[in-house]
Amino acid sequence: MLNEREFLEKFFGKDNNYSLDVIQIRPWVKRLIEKKETVLPLYLDNSFYWYGIATTDEQFHRLGEDLNNFIGKTYSDFIPLRANSMNHPLDYAVREYTNGRYFRFQGDNKPIFDKLEYLRNMWEVRPPIDKQQATSVGRLLREFYLTLTLGRSYRHKAEKLIEELQTRKMLNAVNILFLQIKMLAEFEEWDEILSLTSFSDLTNMRRPLSVTEALLRAIYNVELKRKKDHIEDLIFAFKNKVYTNYGSLISISGKVKSSEVLILLMLQAVIIREDVTVVNELLNVDTSSDTKRILKEISLHLPQKIEHIEPQAEVKSINIVSLAILKGKFDEAFEILKNLEASWDRTMLLFQCAYQIQSLETKEFALKAYQELSQEEKEDFILIRQNKEYLEEIVDGHPVAHIIIPHDWVSWLENLESYKPMKNFHLASEGVNEWTITDMLDPEFPMDYFIEQLYACYDDEHKKESLYLSFPHILTFFQNDNEWPRPVFHKVYFVFLEMLALNEEKGEVELSLMQNLIEALLQIGMNEEKYIEVLNIWKQTWLETASYSYFENGVSVLEMLLDYPCPKEAIRLELFLDFSNSIYSFIKKLNQNERKVLQSLYRDFRQNEIWTSIEDHFNQEQSSEEIKGSWELLSGKTIGIYSLMESVSQRVRDIIKATNNEIEIIINNDKSGSESLRNMVKSSDILVVATASAKHAATIFIEQHKNENALYLRPKGKGSSSMLNILEKNLSELKEM
Repeated sequence: MLNEREFLEKFFGKDNNYSLDVIQIRPWVKRLIEKKETVLPLYLDNSFYWYGIATTDEQFHRLGEDLNNFIGKTYSDFIPLRANSMNHPLDYAVREYTNGRYFRFQGDNKPIFDKLEYLRNMWEVRPPIDKQQATSVGRLLREFYLTLTLGRSYRHKAEKLIEELQTRKMLNAVNILFLQIKMLAEFEEWDEILSLTSFSDLTNMRRPLSVTEALLRAIYNVELKRKKDHIEDLIFAFKNKVYTNYGSLISISGKVKSSEVLILLMLQAVIIREDVTVVNELLNVDTSSDTKRILKEISLHLPQKIEHIEPQAEVKSINIVSLAILKGKFDEAFEILKNLEASWDRTMLLFQCAYQIQSLETKEFALKAYQELSQEEKEDFILIRQNKEYLEEIVDGHPVAHIIIPHDWVSWLENLESYKPMKNFHLASEGVNEWTITDMLDPEFPMDYFIEQLYACYDDEHKKESLYLSFPHILTFFQNDNEWPRPVFHKVYFVFLEMLALNEEKGEVELSLMQNLIEALLQIGMNEEKYIEVLNIWKQTWLETASYSYFENGVSVLEMLLDYPCPKEAIRLELFLDFSNSIYSFIKKLNQNERKVLQSLYRDFRQNEIWTSIEDHFNQEQSSEEIKGSWELLSGKTIGIYSLMESVSQRVRDIIKATNNEIEIIINNDKSGSESLRNMVKSSDILVVATASAKHAATIFIEQHKNENALYLRPKGKGSSSMLNILEKNLSELKEM
């Protein structure tokens, strides 16, 4: 690695017609010596280039944003992406010094230099980031991904986190765009994805596999989903619209999870490629029964003349693979390459596939192929610039011989020491989309060892930080299970609960996630010992965080405990009494809805005497007539309440009815679509749906069948106070209905 002096001597050497003696560039050189991001000129062979240079990821992202804002495409060909190397020693010197963190652009030099001077002056007055106080990019990303697990009612918080990452220039414009895509996909805002002004740019750039999958899911849900029960219409729309407009996107390899992408791949295999091998593979994928039905019906349209012929050796040749790559069929090429014998040519083509597909599986095969080359072949291989650059991207500064690409969560945990925490974070973010629950259900999967490895991370600071940052991805992996909560994973859910409780900083997101995990364990069922452990964990957490801000979280857990079997009544009552004692510090802040919920809880826990003794602590800002007047706005309206916890829905109904008996309230807690749920949805003017997940079967059913004019409300929490508060918050809108 070159130091600053060595780099400057090389960069401003005989090949660069620009000299260090030029006064105008001295402030920019000074910045480099001070290890700050900077811009330097290169005049080479009658061509003028500008180099944006950074030595850390944070500097690189900040520099990309600044150059895009100050220079952009107005004066140059600047794009906020890492530069590809030119075949020149000076360019190699820049790459070596920055470890690939540099931009290169050309344009109208006079306005560029003027704008750069403005930028430098701004840098001089910009206050430095206090690294002791500033939240690291990893921790902000952790909070962002945790927020996504809580459902679309948390969209505003997710957007704020993206805004902070962007404002503090921790990520470049492209990575910010990728986060936005992931957020919209998680909240199933498909129309928004296709409406993005940058959508066409996205289709033409290298993307993480998760972003490609999000784009394909958006295409399916907007263009094809309504036709899934009419296969002929589905095929017609795919052939004449979807493939025409988006065909280049439908190239994805690895273990695809989403039903939408599986259907698109089947349509492509049957209608476009007429590939019986791919059709048979897709028919054997582990997916939902409804998706299996659609895949089967599409497969029946495969032309009868197509017969399955076992590929001959010459068909699986390097030439056939090269042709597939030229046609952009990287997934097809990769599947063939996986089974070919090791060779220099195979390694070259695997690197091309891995570069385009961007999956852990393709990187693993490409790296293994390189490691199998002889030393002489390796040296020849990295003489090719693209190979050297992509190899550097894969290994990320680590010795090639020591690199292990994980293939499941166990291998990820076993190799945490091999990488920096943020590298482990990115590997986990890829793994969550590629690894499958099915693998963990295999009787041979070492479940106890997996749990031991999770606990072992707390004995090592490096592993602990890696696990802390990557926790959202591991949690998402399990929450995306179609059969969440799955009894076989009850020990894993308990470990996750402990991990959240051990966090030094706990806020609304962590408390809401703990609430979800407690509900999962209650649904599965616990013996007395485990029940006591879980309640003690929550009690300690609540006493650490008790405040009005988290009142709804505290109430929701108590309501949950009332709704599920209780193997130890005394410990449940003890938790309630501790909660009761903790609220005195903020009891006067409670609004009327929250007080009514609290009164109902005291009644259900048979603690009416305590309730009587605390009523005097309340401020009486609203008279009962004023409260009744508010709810009278809903006279004659029908409110449909959906919650898996029937007692919560009943509590909300009773509180509203006690105030205004002229409101009709229908409650439902069916776990999936049913006739009674359909009737409630169709007849309701207002729908209150209390499930955190947009993927919940009943939630999807409700959104498909709800009255277009109905007001659809999704409270942040699952408890009765959350439902009542969101109703009252929207009373003005309800009045106009």
